[in-house]
Amino acid sequence: MSAIGTSIDRIRAELAASPRLRAGVWSIVAILLGYWVFVPHAARVDEAATAYAGEHARLVRARELLAREDWQQRLDAAAATEVQLGERFWHADNEGLAQAQLRNAVEDMARRVRLAPRIDVGLSQPVAGVPDLWQVQVQITGTASLEGALRLVDAFARHPRVLVEERLSFNRVRIQRQDQIRIDGLLSAYFILGNPDNARTATAGSPPRTPMDRANA
Repeated sequence: MSAIGTSIDRIRAELAASPRLRAGVWSIVAILLGYWVFVPHAARVDEAATAYAGEHARLVRARELLAREDWQQRLDAAAATEVQLGERFWHADNEGLAQAQLRNAVEDMARRVRLAPRIDVGLSQPVAGVPDLWQVQVQITGTASLEGALRLVDAFARHPRVLVEERLSFNRVRIQRQDQIRIDGLLSAYFILGNPDNARTATAGSPPRTPMDRANA
């Protein structure tokens, strides 16, 4: 404690004897106090300026939108898009008819490429959060030539309504000394059930992607 006391006394004596040293010490104290006071204030000013710039940009955008004169054209375009989106979904009066419609459609596509696979109805359930929209599945198994299998996949991808390949596998097998492709697939279709007016509610969201959409992603 005596050494510390001696050091303090010496510093006091030096400060008392040197006005320039006292001025320097007070300058350092003033700088530290200014930093402590003004830096947090500057940060708050920067935050306020950033918030103001964001609000100003939104206001400018709102004024530009209000000045537009093509609102009717935009509404017409939106209505046309909604109609096109609704056409990508399947439509049926009830769940049973939806299952039959999907099965018949897949059988028809297979028949067009000269295949006769086995088609079984699979899962059928409502889509969470979308009223009147149902997911209906069919399982498809069979054998075909490589060309026939590829043509069937192409038919799935080109179908005008949403048809999602949940699972689709090809395996080479030997049947009667000929190479064949065994097809094992699970397909989903999305149906709007009931009154056609329900399409407006169901198409408010984005539809599931088609196989072609996923290929282009």
